[in-house]
Parts: sequence; structure tokens; C-alpha cells
Amino acid sequence: MFVLARVLGRDGLGTYYLFFALILVVQLITEVGTNTVLTCRIVRRPAFWRDAVAEAAGLYSIVAAASVGVFLGFGAL
Repeated sequence: MFVLARVLGRDGLGTYYLFFALILVVQLITEVGTNTVLTCRIVRRPAFWRDAVAEAAGLYSIVAAASVGVFLGFGAL
């Protein structure tokens, strides 16, 4: 963090944290309920827990990729 602050400077670090906070909000909105749905699906069909976990991993990968894309998009502004 110290290096990031030195490289970006005061204004750049402030902009970075603004975008970082926006990304966290977007992630929270997109991930809401995923853990609950995963738990319910595993409890309902324990024999197929691997399928449910694989689907959840795919969803989390999409959310992570979208978050990176949004972060880079905001950074380009």
C-alpha cells in the first residue's frame, strides 16, 4: 500500500480508493444470495454437491471477471 501511495500520489490514491469502493459495492450486489443458494442446493441434493459447487465457482469467476473489467474501465476514465 505504501508503494501504491508513493506511485499514485495523493489525488491518484484518492481516485483509486473511490473506484475500489465502487467495485466492492458492485460485487456485493452481484454476489448477494449466492452463498445461500449454494447452501440450499447442497442441503437439498447432497449427492450432487460437486455440480452445485462447480456452478457456484463459475458464477464467482464471472463476478470476479466483471469486477476486474469494471475496475479497469473506471481506471481508464
